[in-house]
Amino acid sequence: MHEQAAEAHDAGDLRRALRLTARALGLLARAVPSHHPDVANVELLRAQTLDALDRGDEAHAALVHARRILARRTRDPDVLRLRVQVLSALGFHLTMRGRYAQARTVLGSALTQAERHLGPRDEDTANVLNGHGVLGKYTGRFADASRAYRRALRILARIHGDESPALASLYHNLGGLEHARGRFRAGIPHARRSIVLRRRALPASHPAVVADEAALAALLEGTGELAEAERLYRRAIRLFSGTLGERSYEVAVNQANLAGVRADRGRPREAERLYLRALATHLRLGGEAHPDVALARHNLGVLLADLERPDEARPLLEAALRGWRQLLQASHPKPRATRAVLARLAR
Repeated sequence: MHEQAAEAHDAGDLRRALRLTARALGLLARAVPSHHPDVANVELLRAQTLDALDRGDEAHAALVHARRILARRTRDPDVLRLRVQVLSALGFHLTMRGRYAQARTVLGSALTQAERHLGPRDEDTANVLNGHGVLGKYTGRFADASRAYRRALRILARIHGDESPALASLYHNLGGLEHARGRFRAGIPHARRSIVLRRRALPASHPAVVADEAALAALLEGTGELAEAERLYRRAIRLFSGTLGERSYEVAVNQANLAGVRADRGRPREAERLYLRALATHLRLGGEAHPDVALARHNLGVLLADLERPDEARPLLEAALRGWRQLLQASHPKPRATRAVLARLAR
């Protein structure tokens, strides 16, 4: 049942995967002690599925439960590998929720254990390095992120070959890193490569392929290719709405990105409506202290400032800045950008 759940998860059938993990845990509860490693293994898949379904609190609880099960001293190589996988997943989960200090601690422990128990060239070591890269991108440590991604890429290429779909996520993330640096043209080849590799294993409508296309759209938007970016954003919104629901995290991310395109194409009212929808979803899913909430407020505040509505723009920008201060160093580009707009309004 666990294997069927993993297959459903990989195929993008998340609700079926969740049902199967629940049934597997029910069977395990009658067959093995509650601290058995198999329970942690199913909890890991359940957490990853819950995260994809925007049920972050439940995912967090499942990951913490799995980590607690695996905390016992052991020399079993399978249990040591599973512990690394759980720590890696927990670190990524914390990163995506904006809990960067905790994520850094967890991922640091994961990398230490991966290199000690699995070796520096193991696939799970590469997965932990990918998590370090994601954390580095979000916190503005771009050089650290690049090193982690490229080391992980070398490991996976050695294991699977240069043309394997296993490399797709790293190319996706390398493109995202260039986007965060504002080097949009440099990121486009990475994004296109991630799509090519992913499509070798998955259909064009699979959520992972759609996410790759949305990442490409963000880079195209940065280079001024707005029509193609808008087409890809709209496709992402349509497909994610069908698989995850209209108020899902992925839909909100692409609504906010589409809003930027609509603003640039002279449709500010449409952009405002899209930003408001995205902000409402991010607030519901992540709460006040979430990076996507701060970003949506910043972008909406900039739009309103450009529309000469400073009294509406200022509170949004001030709230965005408070959010950034909780999450990022003052020197990070995002709080600097918000402060610059507030300064412009003060003149």
